[in-house]
Amino acid sequence: MAYSSEVKLLIVAPAWVGDMVMAHSLILSLSRRPIVKIIDVLAPPSSLSIASRMKEVRKTYSLDVGHGRLGLSARMKAAALIKEENYDEA
Repeated sequence: MAYSSEVKLLIVAPAWVGDMVMAHSLILSLSRRPIVKIIDVLAPPSSLSIASRMKEVRKTYSLDVGHGRLGLSARMKAAALIKEENYDEA
């Protein structure tokens, strides 16, 4: 995929706190790429606070859907917010 200028990424983060801590190395690595200008994170409340403390992350979105639940209305609300950002990749 060819990009015109800056790249906006959305990271769909894991629910488990330990996995989110490990995901920080991915976010660090992506933020060091010259073309990547914006990194935002979609995460459940359990790991959202960790993502919000990462200096490489511009914005966080909460997706409060319990494990094993469809949560269609919550997903639709999150999708509407995310769509406005016009991310290049997720």
